[in-house]
Amino acid sequence: LGASTREITRMVLMDSMRRVGTGLLSGLFLAAFAAQSLKPLLYRTTTAEATVYVLAAACVSLVCLLVSLMPARRAAALNPVVALRER
Repeated sequence: LGASTREITRMVLMDSMRRVGTGLLSGLFLAAFAAQSLKPLLYRTTTAEATVYVLAAACVSLVCLLVSLMPARRAAALNPVVALRER
């Protein structure tokens, strides 16, 4: 009846990662502008260190993926008949 467990898990993970992607793009954009105000405080480095931005985005993405696995598994394990009856 309906979607498989794999499809439900994928749907929940894709929805959460889409939100994370939107947040990352806006956060990286704002961080690039905010870094200019920190320029006088930096010593022997630039505000455009691409590795820092990439590593920060990768860490945030990994953590968000791991955190969204629990609700995805819970949604996939839910019996649709019971869920509709409780609503």
